[in-house]
Amino acid sequence: MKRFLLILMNFGILAFSTYGVDSGSSESVVRDLSGEAAFPLLFFPDGVDSDRWKIPSDGIFVMRKGSQLERNISLQDSCDIVAKRLAGLYFDSEDPSQVEYAESISKSWEKLNDSLLKILTWSAKYIAPLLLQSEATTLFYPFGGPDIAYTLALFPQMNNYILVGLEPIGTFDNIKKTIKNSATLAALRRSLSSYFKKGYFITSEMMTQLSNKNIRGALYIILVGLARNNCTVTQVTDISIDPDGNEVPRQKGMPDGVKITFNPPGSMAQKSVYYIRANLIDSNKKLFYLMNFVKHTRFVTLIKSASYVLHDVSASQIRNFLLGFSAAVLQDDTGIPFSYFSTGWEVYPYGSYKNPALRIFMGYLQRDLRNFFATRNPLELPFMIGYGFNQDHSCLILAVSLKKSKN
Repeated sequence: MKRFLLILMNFGILAFSTYGVDSGSSESVVRDLSGEAAFPLLFFPDGVDSDRWKIPSDGIFVMRKGSQLERNISLQDSCDIVAKRLAGLYFDSEDPSQVEYAESISKSWEKLNDSLLKILTWSAKYIAPLLLQSEATTLFYPFGGPDIAYTLALFPQMNNYILVGLEPIGTFDNIKKTIKNSATLAALRRSLSSYFKKGYFITSEMMTQLSNKNIRGALYIILVGLARNNCTVTQVTDISIDPDGNEVPRQKGMPDGVKITFNPPGSMAQKSVYYIRANLIDSNKKLFYLMNFVKHTRFVTLIKSASYVLHDVSASQIRNFLLGFSAAVLQDDTGIPFSYFSTGWEVYPYGSYKNPALRIFMGYLQRDLRNFFATRNPLELPFMIGYGFNQDHSCLILAVSLKKSKN
């Protein structure tokens, strides 16, 4: 009899029990050690050698006792197991390519996670208190691509996260088909390498790295980020956005996206990540579909590493939308030009601003922003972020709207 740890959750009360697996039938039924069938019942597919599977230290499965979450779970098809395999948290210890991948991802994530933990602590101290009156439940991250890791670190309190990028979406079915391929794991590791080193995605690289025969779509990256943040992925759904901003089943002629439902660590609360593939410049005739979708709820906007797109006249629609509807905007200097926050906003500076962090963007120097940082007393920013990730200075500003909600 093999033993597993099963965590039963009953209306927020944790009960830890050790269970054994009776493998005398074609499906292995989890039983308590007295021999009685455990409740709820958990099934493993026939032929799975559980001793070869590595599991997180906090247990294998989480269920609410006696609820609709009672179900048969396929070890290979479960959304959460797939996410954890992509993240190198579940792997076959007898497959060298899986072991190498898991070790590499874990080592790289450890370095990035040092920054994410600092961000989480900093945000709880400086950002969350200023948003208490906003009543915002959604985080909108235009130009964010699949960057869910920073999103969760900066705004763990949100219920919904809307990420937008140009990278292809991908499908969960395709991920399940390719997840065992060593070439897929190698391609995924390459696509994450710049992110681990720099803390942001380079769109031109991602368009190539996420559009080949081995790996296709931002969904891979988002699932890795959720799993590495100890979230439990419960469902992945292909969606589209209709002209009124409603979420509908995937169909042609509308902006496409994917919805990932998940539980945050230690909670059965359901949250959602949406990744919408969309071009945010004015020439996109269906941009208003996305804007209608976002403004269904009160939202806060996050902008970082955005290539100064919002400084361009071709991005006036999305810029005006953000200024008109955001409860607050947290951004680095690559976001909305600072001059737009001169009236109707309470602005808080963090870190240090001298000039654009990357030399190629020196033409976007904002003298009014530099003067603002020089004449105020910016609060601490104990981490590097955005294009300043590997530089000697980084900056963020939080602009809180003084206008009443238009939602």
